[in-house]
Amino acid sequence: MSTRDIINKQLETLTSDRIPSRRILTIGKGAFGIRDAATAAASAAANNPHLNDAGKRVTKQAALRDSFVEIARNKAELRRIREQAHAELKALALPAIEKGDVVSEMREAEMRAIVRALPQEKRDRLSKLSPAMVAAIVRAAPEVSGVSRSVHEQLHSELIETAHSEKVATVRAELEGLKFAEHAVTETEKALTEAAEFAPGEERTFRTQIEAELAKPPQPTKPDPNDLDAIIAEHRRRHGIRAE
Repeated sequence: MSTRDIINKQLETLTSDRIPSRRILTIGKGAFGIRDAATAAASAAANNPHLNDAGKRVTKQAALRDSFVEIARNKAELRRIREQAHAELKALALPAIEKGDVVSEMREAEMRAIVRALPQEKRDRLSKLSPAMVAAIVRAAPEVSGVSRSVHEQLHSELIETAHSEKVATVRAELEGLKFAEHAVTETEKALTEAAEFAPGEERTFRTQIEAELAKPPQPTKPDPNDLDAIIAEHRRRHGIRAE
């Protein structure tokens, strides 16, 4: 099985209809299409009998420019998706205690006192705790229960996973799929670099130009001439007309 087949098979496990899942799938599988098209364009330039070696190289690099820009944009988008996924997991809330529920607060304080009274070696390897006791520990600072920060973070993660099992599973699947999409994009970028055949000093200048291209705001796409709604929407956008 080829690397492409392995990556595509893994990406196809992303079954969520969430936007991040769809973008990871699109970017990962699309990377190979970019590589195929770019390789064909570079090959056509290399076979031009009217160009010398330097001319062929310049022509190939010009033919590959848009592919380099697209790959760079995809890399940036995957980084954003990764950051958003980690932020999403971090933002998941613990099960709450009702405000003013003194009985529950006292019960949790008692549970923390029980843990605090354990020998240090047991506090460093807490296991087989009830969900209620785990919640009591993580809802307070680590030192209140006498546990280390690493143990506290581990228990916090376990409780979050229990309380939001479906969301956690979905986001983790996206993070796993994202690794394969990043691999596909990296492999494509390597192929583009090889095809460009940069002479010494050329690659730095070329990539500086790509970065400048990325800094420009994206150009609005032209509406499909057969899509009347898209044409009307574009006309309203250009002339500041609000849709009724």
